[in-house]
Amino acid sequence: TVIVSNGFVNTEPLRELTELIDAFNIDLKSFNNDFYKKITGAEIKPVLEALKQITRSGRHLEITTLIIPGQNDSEDEMKKLSNWIAGELGKNVPLHISRYFPRFKRNDPATPEETIKKLYSKAAGVLDYVYLGNTALDIGQNTNCNKCGNLVIRRSGYSTMITGLDNEG
Repeated sequence: TVIVSNGFVNTEPLRELTELIDAFNIDLKSFNNDFYKKITGAEIKPVLEALKQITRSGRHLEITTLIIPGQNDSEDEMKKLSNWIAGELGKNVPLHISRYFPRFKRNDPATPEETIKKLYSKAAGVLDYVYLGNTALDIGQNTNCNKCGNLVIRRSGYSTMITGLDNEG
């Protein structure tokens, strides 16, 4: 079972959940407390603590950051976010950088693909598994072995093909 969440959860309920859940995808909306206060009305610290708790539980964890132009799209912030993930959670925690499109009550412009490419470059320089979402760019889609570099999984849109795995992995 998988939980997709914003990561706002108290310690004890999360401990109980980690006994039942196989994997988590948590939205780390920014690496800036002012952004969290402005956009969510809350603080970033509980989300960071939840991410650390999930990591300690041994459950699979992936993180998603939706990039909103002018809000959380600086290369410096992505570098800080990636360094924090690597240092606190591990370089092997997958990070999904998603392109924003205006919906519902927000009317910010769509995230330029050039911005997504720059942020991908910053994160991929620190983390082993960085993926791009909501884009058809030819980078940030596939999974390569972080040891030998072989292509392991090829993705195109919703099509996924295992290419480099055998029975021994």
